[in-house]
Amino acid sequence: MYCNTNFENTVKADLIIEFEYLKKQGKRFALSFDEWTSQKNHRYLNLNVHHKEKHFNLGLIRIHGSSTAEHIISLIKKKTLESFGLYSDTDIIGVTTDGASVMVKVGKLMSCYQQLCFVHGLQLAVIDICKNNIERGDELQEITSNESDTDDEDTNDTHE
Repeated sequence: MYCNTNFENTVKADLIIEFEYLKKQGKRFALSFDEWTSQKNHRYLNLNVHHKEKHFNLGLIRIHGSSTAEHIISLIKKKTLESFGLYSDTDIIGVTTDGASVMVKVGKLMSCYQQLCFVHGLQLAVIDICKNNIERGDELQEITSNESDTDDEDTNDTHE
């Protein structure tokens, strides 16, 4: 696969300059990240940096080995943030993650505020409700079809 490393390096250099400019103004950043698994069962961490209305996607970080909270923090700090001139202890004020136990632990171990993603929680609630309704749907369908059978018989009895 062809990858234009010159373009990649140009974009990265521009982001480093922008982050440095914002840091000189005393600005700090928030992160959002989530783990993703490909169809080939390769695991990645997608990392976004946020500043007010702007957000910057720093790309996918390949996860090799276990996904412990400590490993995820190491990947975020060493492989990504520091390569863009950002440091979690001084430049990052908060992180947003899903509610997976490993991500909750990541938030506890980092030296910033953690916010669990409300939208992800809402999505899980809707999925759970739909799943329960589908499971109950068979029961409800059986009850409804039994009642309609009874109603049909009653109706037929009254017309005779």
